[in-house]
Amino acid sequence: MPPRTRPACLPKLRGQQATERLPYQRCSSTTRRHLRQVNRMDHRWVCLTLFLALLAGMTRGQECQDPLGMESGSIPDDSITASSWFNDWVYDFYDDPATEYPAEFYSWDFGATWYARLNGDGWAPTYSRVGEWLQVDLGEMKNVKGTITLGSPDDNFYVTSYKLQYSTDETTWTTYADTDGSEKVFPGNTDRTTPVTNLLDNPIGTRYVRFLPQTWRDYPVLRVEILGCAAGDTVATTLAPTTTAALTTGRATSVATTLAPTSGGPTTDALTTARDVDECAEEADNCSPQATCSDTPDSFTCTCNPGYTGNGVTCTDVDECASNNGGCEGTCTNNVGSFDCACGAGLVLNADGLACDTCADLYPGLQPSHNFGIYQNQCFWAGNFRTPRLNYMAAKQACQAQGGTLAMIKDEATQTFLSNHLKTISGRRQRRFWIGLDDLNAEKAFLWNDGTPLGEYDLFRSSAPHRIRDCVTLYKTRRMARWDIKNCDFRYPYICQLGGNGSK
Repeated sequence: MPPRTRPACLPKLRGQQATERLPYQRCSSTTRRHLRQVNRMDHRWVCLTLFLALLAGMTRGQECQDPLGMESGSIPDDSITASSWFNDWVYDFYDDPATEYPAEFYSWDFGATWYARLNGDGWAPTYSRVGEWLQVDLGEMKNVKGTITLGSPDDNFYVTSYKLQYSTDETTWTTYADTDGSEKVFPGNTDRTTPVTNLLDNPIGTRYVRFLPQTWRDYPVLRVEILGCAAGDTVATTLAPTTTAALTTGRATSVATTLAPTSGGPTTDALTTARDVDECAEEADNCSPQATCSDTPDSFTCTCNPGYTGNGVTCTDVDECASNNGGCEGTCTNNVGSFDCACGAGLVLNADGLACDTCADLYPGLQPSHNFGIYQNQCFWAGNFRTPRLNYMAAKQACQAQGGTLAMIKDEATQTFLSNHLKTISGRRQRRFWIGLDDLNAEKAFLWNDGTPLGEYDLFRSSAPHRIRDCVTLYKTRRMARWDIKNCDFRYPYICQLGGNGSK
């Protein structure tokens, strides 16, 4: 580009720049041609700079779909956690599960969290029920744009729908919402081998992501990848009606760059930074207590929580039962912000919380079917003298394979129910049954199968030292049933407690 000098025939006027278009009739024809060339090149520089800024913003927004490290392994194993995994109890029982675990049903590490990668064997929770979750720590704040899911690589187990939660501190969690403000349920897999990608309408800035299976085929097995980009990489570009390109990076800060042609070509003359106020975090919003506040650039929105209706500033309870009985197959009871379904005698709620089923239909793998009983919407199944007798660990695994645990008798009401139920199915010939209580981890530190410690309620026959007798049985007599500590290798019938809400 030729040097930017002011011809002597054009005296610089006060308040004008040397590059402004000035009257040049007094100049020679050669000088006038030179000035026209300079002005054309100035405008080309400005147009080219704005075009490149716009192109960069559009391209980088589209590129915020990079795998964030599950399949590649850049997210370490200890950053993948869960509410539970299928065989997590083996760490409490074996010093070296890989060599000591007797693989009677599944491998010792079946369903472990570190297998939740797309190229892994899949994560599977201990219990087949709604409420279990898989969590990924991205290590730092990221912009999350989408997810990829797969089912089990070996068995016909896969998740058919799920919800997403996210958090910046692993304490406060937000469920990703649909456009109407309700919790979005993402479509999952329709088979175990075809990956399904779900892209978010708007990227979310977060560090922790949770997958919450809602429905599944046979058993919830999940492999995942998270798509996104580094925090600050998503750039939205806005063009002002002058030679100013306003570049907004992220949501918290903005940078405005003014381009002005000078003697050395286009340069940055101004750099300004503006901070967006998060009204939600600073509690400067007017949202209803029954609403969720969402920060937006320069403002915020209020959305009524599920179970409520309104404009977000005012939210009132929705009577779900008034419309189609709330979808309940049995009876529907409206609560503030929610509703409950209940089934009639001999039936339990299915995993969807709406339909009613018999225990035999939900758990066809446990026979005979007349050995089922129902208490507090849970199915209990007990063996008898005709059913297989197993040692404690094998009995525990048999219940886990059905999505449950050995029976956990945490109060007198459950004890009374089981005592009466056993009288109807076992008669006098079978008196001892494994229940889900042991002190395998530490002597006299008894834990239930769900990991909770023994509470104040117990019915032990004796408190004498037991050493190798570390597993608990329910011992039934004519008058009452008590608890006995027995060698875990002995073989007895057992009692399974199966899924809250009747879930498999």
